[in-house]
Formats: sequence, structure tokens, C-alpha cells
Amino acid sequence: MIVWQPIVVRTYAGYCAEESPRAFRLGSTWYRVARVFGRIWERTVEGREFRLFRVMTEDGETFTLRYDVESESWSIETQV
Repeated sequence: MIVWQPIVVRTYAGYCAEESPRAFRLGSTWYRVARVFGRIWERTVEGREFRLFRVMTEDGETFTLRYDVESESWSIETQV
């Protein structure tokens, strides 16, 4: 089962707000994003909009980060 855990994310904001994640904090550890290699924009049937980013950290770990456009909040995909 997938659970979305709230996180703190530092982003690059160009012409679009929260355009791309640059670093994120998971627990007490900060991870720097070395590469974004996947982006998906998703809208639920209820009309909620999310931006999903598949990222690789400088340590080579991969994560899926999700930005909730309505609440302007970030979360990370975790498996339970």
C-alpha cells in the first residue's frame, strides 16, 4: 500500500511556481536532488491536481515526490 508522507522541499521556481524539486528533508536528513527523470501531472476525478516527480539524489537513491497544487504541500511516496 502506498502512503504519502509530508516532507519539506526546496524548489526551483521559474515561470511556474514549485517548478522542480532541488532538495528535500526526510526525517532529519536533507537530500540534494541530482536529477529529475520523470514528471507526471495528475488530476483526480474530484478535480484535485498533483505534480509527481521521480528524482535521483546525489547518493543515487530514487524517490517519488508529489506536489499538491491546491494545498501547496509536498509529500513522498512510502510503502507500508
